[in-house]
Amino acid sequence: AQIDFQVLIVGEIWFLKLKTHQFNDENFGWDGTFKNEKVSGNFVWVATVKFEDGTEEVLKGSVLLIR
Repeated sequence: AQIDFQVLIVGEIWFLKLKTHQFNDENFGWDGTFKNEKVSGNFVWVATVKFEDGTEEVLKGSVLLIR
């Protein structure tokens, strides 16, 4: 089954958009860097999931990255 899955991660002055078509893709994710620099702080994320039947669900949250 193909599910479109997009995540937007928002930093203080930047954002990172991740996109995949396979919900269980092991390579899909964020390694905690931006432009090859390790970042830390509180980040907001928004995920949009589009299912095969055309319905969409939006999930939101935050993550605190401490180094």
